[in-house]
Amino acid sequence: FLLLALPAIFLLYLLRFWFWFLYPLPTNVLEFTTGVLFIFWIFGILWFEFPKPNLSRWQWFSVLLFLFAVTVATAYAVWKLPLGRSVPLGIWKGWFVAPLLYFFMLTSSFRGKKDLELLIEVGTGIVALTASVMLIQYFTGIFSEIRSTADLRLVWPYLDPLSGKGTSGNYPAIFLAPFLGLSWIMALKSELKLNRFYYFLCALVMAAAIYFTKSYGAWLAVIGAMSLGSFMLVSGSKRWVLVPLLTALLLFGLYLDQKNTEKFKVGLDTQDDTVISSREERLNIWKVSMDLIKANPILG
Repeated sequence: FLLLALPAIFLLYLLRFWFWFLYPLPTNVLEFTTGVLFIFWIFGILWFEFPKPNLSRWQWFSVLLFLFAVTVATAYAVWKLPLGRSVPLGIWKGWFVAPLLYFFMLTSSFRGKKDLELLIEVGTGIVALTASVMLIQYFTGIFSEIRSTADLRLVWPYLDPLSGKGTSGNYPAIFLAPFLGLSWIMALKSELKLNRFYYFLCALVMAAAIYFTKSYGAWLAVIGAMSLGSFMLVSGSKRWVLVPLLTALLLFGLYLDQKNTEKFKVGLDTQDDTVISSREERLNIWKVSMDLIKANPILG
């Protein structure tokens, strides 16, 4: 029950604090709760016959190899950086270690399809709530002075002084996009009208937030996923006529909405004196990455 309910406190990751043994690395309520549950789970395995993760030898090897690679890369980054060491350590702790602990506990405790559906309900609900908080911050600036990026894109809603000030519209877009696709598919699959309404409402809130991120990559990914999911789940004329027509109308509408914006024009402009776009930035990162790998094949 606690593991299935854990996503419900997701927004509490915004509440950060220090522990003396972690200083200068902050933690948050979500990570702390995950760690406490993991300690209880270990005690349960040792003394109360809790179920263990049912992973094959190759799955264990893959997960541990991934964690080892992430840890080595983090240690190398910390060793190389004279300042700002909390950044790679925070990424290691928050993006990899805590989710893996939750993964081990969750996969050992699932009791079938009902648990999975309950987890999806809780997860999509809290993500929709997070999207609504993002929208409130975007229009009112109630949580902090950061309402949007320099080019007026939606950002994360920072609530406390320990949060970093740097942000990007791509962060919330990447986070929301998979849950929007999942909500849409669950809405089409649900047989109960109340469940269908719930998932449609979650999808609507997430779609509004993703729109204001102005992340073209997320837009295309979501439209593609929702179109494919709709095509697979409906039948008859809806599959062959309605789904392609709505997809085309949505793409065309977004094109009309964005064709005169600076972001759209910059993305099409290939001249060297233009402001760098996300696409060009990614290409630069890949080129630098290749140079680093050539210079140091092991840790590059």
